[in-house]
Amino acid sequence: MSENYYGFEKFCELLNDNNILKRSTAMGVMVHLQKCIEEIKSNVLTDLIELNESKIDNYLDLKINEIKRQDYLENYGIDKIERWLKEFDVKIEDIIKGRVNSEYFYKMVDGYFEQNFDPGTKEYNTSRAAQNDFLLYFLNFYANELISFLESKKTSKLTDNKSKNNKLNNKFNDEYLIHFCKAISNERAINETCFSLLYDTEITHFSPYLETEIIENLFHLPNDKKDDYIDYVIDKINKTPYRNINKNILDKWLKKYNVDLSTFPKFSNNELNEILKKYYNSRIYESHKEQHFVLDIQIDFYCYAAMIEAENMISFLKTKKSTYKNDENIDVNNEVSDFEKLDTYSKLLILFKELKKIKFEITKEAMHCGSPEAYHEIEMKYEDDIDIVNRKILEIFDDLYSQSKNENIYYFDCHSDVYESHFDNRMDSYLEKIPEAVELDFLESEVKYFSDPMNNRLLNGEYNYSYFIGNTEKYKISLRRKKDFLETKLKRYSLKIDIKEDVKHKDVVYGNDVYGAKLKLIKDDTSLIRVDNTKKLKWIGKPSQLGFIVSNLVQLGYIESPLRPNGEINYTQLATSVKETFDIDTTVNTLTKYLNLDSEKGQETVRKFKTNNFSLPTRKEVS
Repeated sequence: MSENYYGFEKFCELLNDNNILKRSTAMGVMVHLQKCIEEIKSNVLTDLIELNESKIDNYLDLKINEIKRQDYLENYGIDKIERWLKEFDVKIEDIIKGRVNSEYFYKMVDGYFEQNFDPGTKEYNTSRAAQNDFLLYFLNFYANELISFLESKKTSKLTDNKSKNNKLNNKFNDEYLIHFCKAISNERAINETCFSLLYDTEITHFSPYLETEIIENLFHLPNDKKDDYIDYVIDKINKTPYRNINKNILDKWLKKYNVDLSTFPKFSNNELNEILKKYYNSRIYESHKEQHFVLDIQIDFYCYAAMIEAENMISFLKTKKSTYKNDENIDVNNEVSDFEKLDTYSKLLILFKELKKIKFEITKEAMHCGSPEAYHEIEMKYEDDIDIVNRKILEIFDDLYSQSKNENIYYFDCHSDVYESHFDNRMDSYLEKIPEAVELDFLESEVKYFSDPMNNRLLNGEYNYSYFIGNTEKYKISLRRKKDFLETKLKRYSLKIDIKEDVKHKDVVYGNDVYGAKLKLIKDDTSLIRVDNTKKLKWIGKPSQLGFIVSNLVQLGYIESPLRPNGEINYTQLATSVKETFDIDTTVNTLTKYLNLDSEKGQETVRKFKTNNFSLPTRKEVS
């Protein structure tokens, strides 16, 4: 296994390696453990998004048990290294954060004692003993950290943490209330991951579960306790740290990137979107200033999102009080002037959210109806409300197509220009998620994507709009243009797309038939491009070396690289072209990282070539 691999298997291997100080130093192992944990946390959070909730705890338990099976000394605590901290005059928190300025400490704990000192000397014995103690401490420390992280992600571990002072205790469930409050209070998590991932996996993840928990509690509580319970939950949320932050906290960022909050947290500005996806600790930055800039902006977005989520939940709670009057929300019937000021996308999100609330009320009341007739009466009770919202959605939905073109908003039926501008980023995300995938895998997934409009016609990732879109020529032509664009990519694989329009798809949400297309990949016998491995150049060096050399040839003007719309190098497309030219045993995803010399993998290769004084002149210098 590669020394530079940072996943879960490598983490367990480090815990289990009794001879690691023969190849590394205690500080080197610490850094490797830290990088492993960063990678593992990112992978776990991604896995949890895709896992069925019933399988989450089993998944986490498997990883916890695997860690505990490894051969490291549990409970090897701070007391075991206390003497070394005093001798080197350092603090453990400074060591862990890399803030130690002592040359003597690094000489003893971050040097190879078998190479630097003669066996039997005082320095040799000190370095060996100190590194052994620090190693055992680090192994135990980071094993516990990862176990604590995994435990914190379980869905059924917080029932023992309920407040003992709560007068309603034992009369209701507050498991998801605890989860929710923790999720909107943990700003420090930005140091370990990124805002975009936290928004989906933490900040907003527990809201629907908490709403369901609230409804169930209200059903079981006596009438004279319901408002007390609601006040208790509101008080808990009001005490979260970012509940009352300045609502204009994002103004400077919105102005800087020329965006508004209507599409929060996904914006039309790709540069802003990419910043919100950056990892504070795991990315190579050009300067500390750039790194702290990323941290500042992500913390601001976290605090704003936490405030909004708290505000939304409190608004939901107030609607459940016996004294509630509907005068706080935007009423799309009466507050026409406020509603009309919004753009189409924002209007649609409000309308779909309102539709979701109505259906939730129907479901809630239907849970306790005793017959089909009673259920029908409940449906009839809300029929007019649903019709009003449906009509308003139908009236404005087609306007989204124009807004999408003007503001570069991506959705399933967006303008073909918007689809093309988002294509590279979407492929990068796909390849990052599936490391062994190549460009062709993504192209095949896009064909399947457009063949399933029923499940992919979503706004904001949750609101299915299939019922509201017409089978008009505008959308048919747009899909044809997207098909043509995909075929320019498929040509090198001797493939093209067969498309059938006006195909009926079963709408599982509304029970109606909706129309869309079916796409299928077929062989393109007319294609002049063939991928013939026997005619490729055989690369016998390492993939990292090829990536470094090709990237240098690009930078020095010998090769013209494919570019993104913003003018930056498209490393995924460049990696694909290199793979088509060279017979090399690696994936496009891996080669992409080696071609980007600013990446972590790229920086490792740069250092090796610089050590050996590798240098090439620019094209102009030898012309």
